[in-house]
Amino acid sequence: SIQVIFDPAVRQAGIGYADAVDKHRYYVLILAGLAGLGYFLQGTVRDSITYRQLVIRPTGEEEITLWVGGAPTREDLNALDAFLLELEEKVSDFPGIRRVRLDTQAAVRVWYVPQYMMKFYLTEYVEGNWGFFQYDLTGQRITSARVAIASDVTEPEDRIHLLKEELVGALGLPGDHLVYRDSILYDRWTQTQELSEVDWRMLNLLYSPSLRSGMTEQEAKAVLDSQ
Repeated sequence: SIQVIFDPAVRQAGIGYADAVDKHRYYVLILAGLAGLGYFLQGTVRDSITYRQLVIRPTGEEEITLWVGGAPTREDLNALDAFLLELEEKVSDFPGIRRVRLDTQAAVRVWYVPQYMMKFYLTEYVEGNWGFFQYDLTGQRITSARVAIASDVTEPEDRIHLLKEELVGALGLPGDHLVYRDSILYDRWTQTQELSEVDWRMLNLLYSPSLRSGMTEQEAKAVLDSQ
């Protein structure tokens, strides 16, 4: 079963989180039983009584649009396209995601730029990071997101990892953790190239139609305990 812990004092649990995205945001800790292993999954809440399902769905259930700019290599673009396809295949209720030609058509914008330029694309960028994301909220939903990846100080394997970590954050799982090293959200530098089984479980829980924006804590617990 899954135990759900709504706790605003996440730092005390030794779990890191993205201050720069929203310093007022609290986190939901979901202790999931997967193959007999405990794992902290993270979502977000804005107060102690309302569960917020934060997903990018700009217009109802339509697919997510994504644009890529800067100077990505062919290998970068191939890795991106493969990951977008994987999201559609492995997340049951994912609305779909596709690349578009114009940035004005996109809900998600991804830039591959030199590290010193990242701050010009992301207003909340924290110096020193090779990858970073931020998103915009309308009410209880993410309506747009921006991702920047350093193109000058990274190797191809670094950029594959950064792309997946930052895009997963932009799609609604912004928190890091110190539980499993094979997770794409592990809060120390790794070159993990693939999402772990539990990472995929997190995304499936997040996009499950059983979880709705505006659910109370008790409603969300009941749904997740039944999974």
